[in-house]
Amino acid sequence: LAQVGSTSLRADRRPLVVRAMPQIQEALAKSRRELHEDGWTRLEGGMPEWELRRFVERLHRRYGGRIIRMLEKWRADWMKGDDEDSAPGADRPGGLVARRISKRLEGSGVFLYAAHPSQKDDAEGDECSGPRWYVTCSEAVMQRYKTRGVAPPPPVELQELLWPLAEDRRMPWLTEIGWTLVPEGSDPQIMHADICSTDAPNPRKPGKGRYHHFAWKLNPDDKCTTNVVPGGFTEGCASWDDYEKWSMVKANSVIFDSEMLHRGGQTKPGTGWTSTLTLQVCAGSAWEALQERVSASLMWYTQPLGWEEGDAVDALVGGTWRPAMVVSRNGSGFYSVTLDGNARADNLRDCELRYRQADDRHIAGCGASCFRAGELVEAAFQGAWHEAKVARVNADGTFRVVWKGDRSFTDALPAASLRPSASVSSAGAAFVGGDSSGSEACSSTTATTTSTRSRSTASSSSSAAARRACSSICDKRTAKKIKSAQLETPSALRSQLFSEGWMELRDGMPEAWNWQVFEFVESCFDRFSDLVIQ
Repeated sequence: LAQVGSTSLRADRRPLVVRAMPQIQEALAKSRRELHEDGWTRLEGGMPEWELRRFVERLHRRYGGRIIRMLEKWRADWMKGDDEDSAPGADRPGGLVARRISKRLEGSGVFLYAAHPSQKDDAEGDECSGPRWYVTCSEAVMQRYKTRGVAPPPPVELQELLWPLAEDRRMPWLTEIGWTLVPEGSDPQIMHADICSTDAPNPRKPGKGRYHHFAWKLNPDDKCTTNVVPGGFTEGCASWDDYEKWSMVKANSVIFDSEMLHRGGQTKPGTGWTSTLTLQVCAGSAWEALQERVSASLMWYTQPLGWEEGDAVDALVGGTWRPAMVVSRNGSGFYSVTLDGNARADNLRDCELRYRQADDRHIAGCGASCFRAGELVEAAFQGAWHEAKVARVNADGTFRVVWKGDRSFTDALPAASLRPSASVSSAGAAFVGGDSSGSEACSSTTATTTSTRSRSTASSSSSAAARRACSSICDKRTAKKIKSAQLETPSALRSQLFSEGWMELRDGMPEAWNWQVFEFVESCFDRFSDLVIQ
């Protein structure tokens, strides 16, 4: 399922696309049936690579332990609701503690609220046995992608699974992102559906899911134990019969329908706190129906999924997928792209764009194995090498990098335009001859520009065309950024530090300064800052 098509190399090092075999298509059809008819399916290969996945996992590592320590501190108040707050779940057990902790997380974009509580299977009425919480990062995601206006869409294999129809892929939405927190020794959660309404129009159609919920464990060896009721599309109304029909998913990563009855599983004593990362999406065709089921205050935290200006994609033009660069996205969700040869295509929908795929027209160079996502590198731009980080490895062997100086990005850089990060003292050094592959990479690089980004992007155009393209986007703002980055060389910073006694790290502590002492003091801050203030 994770490989709708796979890639191998020919003898001449050109990638050869191997089309999806019948058994792969059969597996996809089986997973679609399970998801859209039963309401859930396993992701056998784990949660696929996705920028949003990395983002929420990073926030979990940053805030997860701190939130648990605060929860333990106020254990005596766990069963108390909050009569003063209108946040989701405020009246549930754990609501009061959630408000206290959210107050201490102000400014982070991370909030805590009380989820559906735990309950013994033989409990009468609404009697609860303990709280559960959910950490939502929706506001942090909105802050992270504020300038681009859209969050990164799912990878191709997930879109094939979630949205078989083109109408579902047009302007999809991210509706929730975060992780659960469950104390050890908790009873199962109350049976519920994430999205439901007993009186809203446009009910769910049989065999067609529209709101989907990803759940996965950070540790590949751990498994989700969510209890699901296959086919339980009852608008959130659970009967005693439903409590007899549930089954346990037992998988590291799953997708289930947000309108299906489900509950968090029981946790054993002595296992410590349990956490499951989650992410929820809405099909583009279901956006209006969602507004009929969710309050306006919660809808404010949703965000469209889509492509950013400068993204390297494949575009479906004239019935053929062609490599392209996104130029713009208008308010109606239609895209304009540039194709090879500087041709332009307009009014493309989300379903007509996809992440770059491998085909036999692209030469992968040294291949994706040379550089990994997250690796610090140097990349060629306008005759010089600049420090950057690999943000994504495209399937066609090119790379998306984020520049250290201004945090802008460039997509579709060939492998020849990257090299391993040298010592910090060589940052920004002039790019000169002596490396024919590097010279070729620099001369064959064109440029793309958005309102805030102007760096080089890869192209097979002639060197003359490349120079014209670079010239057209080297405005005063870009030149200022380049000059600023060059001035922040180690020698310049050292000179300022020694002569004036201080220097400014404009982008914060550099990620390359990976020193355990920094990590130690940050962990002490997380553990003791609130305690000292109190």
